[in-house]
This record gives sequence, structure tokens and C-alpha cells, in this order.
Amino acid sequence: VKKPPWMRSKLMVIGQGRSGKTATVRSLVSEPFKPDLESTIGVELTRTQIVSSASSSSLFEKVDDAGATDFTTTVVTKEMAKRLSRARKKEQEESRYALRRQGSGSKTSKILRESRKKLSRKLSLSRRSQNSASEEPPMRKSNEPLPLMTEEDVASKFDVGFFTKALASENSDSVSFTIWDYGGQHVFYTLHHLFLTKYGTYLLVFDMRQFLGHTESAMNESIYNLKFWLNSVRIHAPKAPIILVGTFSDAVSDFSALREVNSVVERIVRGYEQVVPNEHESLLFFPIDNTCGEGKHDIAEAIELVTREQRFIHRKISLKWLRCLDLINEESKPWLSLDVVKSLARSVDITSQSEVAEMLGLFNELGAVVYIPATGALRKIVTKDPQWLIDCLSKVIRDGKLHQFDMLEIEKAGLRADVDNLFERAVVSLDLLHFLWEKEEVDYLLDLMKRTLLLSDWSSGSSGNGGAEKSFLVPSLLSNVKFESGKISPMSGKYMFVFDFASQWLPIGVFERLICLAVAHSSNTSPSRAPVLSNNVCTIWFGQEWIELTRDEEGISCVLDKPDIAATTLSMLNSMLTKIHHDVMNGRLAWEVKIKTSKGFISWDEAKKRVLRPWFPVESTIIRSKEGEIRSLNLDSFLGSFR
Repeated sequence: VKKPPWMRSKLMVIGQGRSGKTATVRSLVSEPFKPDLESTIGVELTRTQIVSSASSSSLFEKVDDAGATDFTTTVVTKEMAKRLSRARKKEQEESRYALRRQGSGSKTSKILRESRKKLSRKLSLSRRSQNSASEEPPMRKSNEPLPLMTEEDVASKFDVGFFTKALASENSDSVSFTIWDYGGQHVFYTLHHLFLTKYGTYLLVFDMRQFLGHTESAMNESIYNLKFWLNSVRIHAPKAPIILVGTFSDAVSDFSALREVNSVVERIVRGYEQVVPNEHESLLFFPIDNTCGEGKHDIAEAIELVTREQRFIHRKISLKWLRCLDLINEESKPWLSLDVVKSLARSVDITSQSEVAEMLGLFNELGAVVYIPATGALRKIVTKDPQWLIDCLSKVIRDGKLHQFDMLEIEKAGLRADVDNLFERAVVSLDLLHFLWEKEEVDYLLDLMKRTLLLSDWSSGSSGNGGAEKSFLVPSLLSNVKFESGKISPMSGKYMFVFDFASQWLPIGVFERLICLAVAHSSNTSPSRAPVLSNNVCTIWFGQEWIELTRDEEGISCVLDKPDIAATTLSMLNSMLTKIHHDVMNGRLAWEVKIKTSKGFISWDEAKKRVLRPWFPVESTIIRSKEGEIRSLNLDSFLGSFR
């Protein structure tokens, strides 16, 4: 078996905070209901080894790392089960044929005998003492490929129970899932853009009670959140299936109430072809009662069916690559250096650096590892455990009131002021990062957060602690920051332009990342001045003058008082949006530039046609000519181009 199918998928569970996502995950893996579950911090991963047949009491089987069967052994075991199953069928056919011919007895299939011999030998090997003396392996010929696994390896990993399940199953090509339970609090939304991937199945969970008998404002908030997640998936995974799950069905009195919820959902999902309907109940969602698990089997069956239809599930993967992935996962650390990965690859006869890069790129797309070779620091690290990475990032990006630190430990480290600064001003010190990340791969994590625009350099002297240490702005925490009035004179707004997202929508995280880039640029200017920031309005020194950026539901506006920097500011901010568009938003943002005149707003093209000052005359291609270059530039080079 040189290229078995992948047969693994991410199951991404998304939705508003406190909607019952974690309780739904617990139902799917047949864990008891817990009414007092704490809200998820960042993302929580749950591994499931196999999806068994539809007649089983549990379609998802939760396993920990110690109990997981590796990729290569799974492939070998399934292949053995297939061959033995085929051999049994052939023996039965030969037996029936022999009886019809009234022969002296049925022949025993040669394939069956060989399969049984191999299985017997492997089971025998697995029972040998681990302390027995090992023999020298035979010499390998120079042109003979390296063995992927020794017989002892296979025997030590062979799972008789797994083999029995594969043999009993009518379809031994079962699908395994890693369940990603995304925290629903607003502060995590900018973080989620990193982990919403195009390969996988989405479970969008909502609280049905919000659509029944609640105030109009509560219902509107729930409708907004449902649309937010539908749009987020459309941006990052335009072809991935979305299964809507309505929780708290125990509080929904009868089927007429379900129909009422369905009518609301129908208006929301109109135009979203990715949504998987519940044909059994003629609904657009799947109701579930997590207190008893009622409804979980319908959801699990839908997950398996739609996932099997995805092409990536059946993608053929080199067995050498799978074996290399197993070796990566067997390492004890959550991350490995690229040199270690190359060494592991050579042990299974992967010697080309380009093949290693191609392999890591594929596994990154499939969600098996995290590998982003965008900068020197990022290129050196392969993260084999995404949960470690998520936990590290979530130590910085979190709701300070809901998910608090151990303040006794913080006090002992003398970092109380640093924590206050993080949640009051959205500024994190390098000392606090070293403490939170336990001094582990700080350069890598910093580079990753900069590259994905989760933080930016904060100019010296503006951190509120005397400016003696290196600090960084974390824009996603600006929702917790009060606007500091009085430091800058109010702007007249004489010159104004808008990035209009009305044709699509403005995803949460775009404004925050634009602030990230704008502040990084401001920090590079000399002299730099401390900006005044809040979650929706930010005033930033742009090298020569102040600009004010404001966010609303349909776009981002910029006002400035001096005409000298109007054209340059528009060009730079548009380039920054283009960078976000390519690097973070999967190239799926859509906006239109509009310029304010005395009679209202006009399009960029119309302004250019009129040679509207102070926006023109200017290089007419200044906005669009850089787009091809922007995508290929790393962040430092991109920001350096504005100097």
C-alpha cells in the first residue's frame, strides 16, 4: 500500500459563547452532561480515533495521545482486515462451489492461509518479552528502500481490538476526526481566523431559546452571531459543509416551536449553499438535547456522510509521508525544529528538501501540523501539537474578567502592573510574554503573532511603565479599553474616505489588524507619538499628521485635517488592507474605496476621473499597482516600503 487515502478530518465546532458547543461535543463522544461547564479558552481539541458503524452506540470514540493508533499502523491494520475479509469471502465461495460439485472438501484459500500466518506471526511478536536480546538486522542492499516499520514496530503497535473492529465493519475505510471546539467569546474571534481551514466539516451551534419569546435585541444579537459565523466559514472554507445544531431542545415545547425556529433560520441562511439540511425532520438544523444526548446520532450520521463526500478525505498520501508524520508525533515535545524533522524524514527515505517542504505544506493544509515558513524564525519550527500553540496564544488573547490568571503567581513574579496594562491598555510587555510562555520559543511565538497581525511593536515610552522595556500592542483586546479623551484635539474631519464593505461584510478581526499595521508603521516613524485607541475609534500618528480610523458595520472610515498627506494615507491604508486580504482572509475580502465630497461620497474611479484634489493628481495606479508585490512581501519588508 504505497498511497492510502487520508480518511481524517477536522470537525470545527463554532458558535456564540454559552450556546452549548462544549456540551454538544461531550454528547457526540458519549460523555455525561455537565451543567456547570466553564467557557472554552481559545480552542480545545478532542481526538477521536475512529467513526464506527451506524449501528454502534457511539459514533465518536474519544482517545488520548497514549491510546491513539498511529497513521501507518492504522493503514496496515485496515489493509490486513480487508485482505482477510476478502479471503474469507473467497473461501466461502469455494466452499459453496465444492459442495455443489460434491467434492471431498473445500479448498483453503492461499490468501487466507498467508493472511493468517502473517497475523499469527505479528501477534506472536507482540507477546515477546521487551527485554529479549535483539538480533543484528540483515544488511540492506544499496538500491533497496529503507523499511518504514520493522516487524517488531508493527507488533508493538498492533491493536487486536482495532483489528477486530475493522474486520467486523462493513466499511473498513472509516473516518477519524479531530474535534476543534472554538471559544465563542468576542475576544477570540481575531484568533480564530488562523485555525478556520478550508479542509474540514463545520458544526455551527446556536441556542434555540434565543429565537423563542426573547426580546428583539436578544434575537437580533443571535441572528448577527449566526451570520457572523456563516460569513467567516464562507471566507476561509467556501466549499466546506456547515451543519447547524440547535441546542436546548428540552426547552422547546413541541414541533411547532421547532418550525418557528426553522422559519427564523431559513431567513438567515438564505444564499448559504454550504448549509446541510436535516432532511429527516424537514428542518435546516439538527436539534439536540445535551442533557440526555437525544439527537446526537442524527448529527453524527450527518457529519460522517457529508465528510465522506469531501475530496480531501480520499486524497492519496504517500505511506512514507504518513510514517514520517507518525515519527513526528512520537516525539515528546509539542514542536520540533526543522532539522529534527528532516532527520526523521531521512530515516524513511525522504531525502529531498523540496519533498520535505511539500510534505509539511500538505500536512499544514490538512491540519495535522502547523508549519508557516513565512519568516526565518517560523521556518525553523514545526508544531506537531496545535493545542500547545493555541494555549500559548490564548494566554495573551483572552477575556481578562472571564478567564483570569493565577494572580498569586503573577504577584510573585512582580508582573501585576504588566497584567493590568495588558487588559486596561491592550499592551503586553516582553517580560510578561516570557512568563506566560515559560520562556519557551518566545521568538517563534512572537514572530507568529506578528506575521498573523495579532500584535505589533509598541513604540518606546508609550507603554505606561516608563518605556524601559519592549512592549507590544494586542489590538483584539481593545474591546476592553476605554477611549482616553483629552490628549488630542478633536479632528475636523475635513478630508475623509471610506473602505466600504457593504457589498459583502466587514469581518471581525480586519479592523484590529489594520490598527496593528498602522501602529507598527507609526512606531517606525521618527519621532513617534503614542496613539489613542479604543475598539471602534483610533487616532494614530501617521508620520506627519494624525489620522482617525473608525469602524461601523459596513466599513472603515478615515478622517484627516491636512491635505498634504491625503493621497499617501489612502494609498498606504489600502495597501495594508490588501495585505490583510491576502495573508489572513484567504483572498476573499471585498471593499470599495469611496471619497467624501461636499455633495456626498463618490467612487475612487470617479474621483480619479475628476482629478479630485487633494487625492489627485497622483500616480493613477498607486493603489492597484502594488497588489501583486504586496502578497509576496514579508511583513518587515512590507512596512519598510512605507519609509
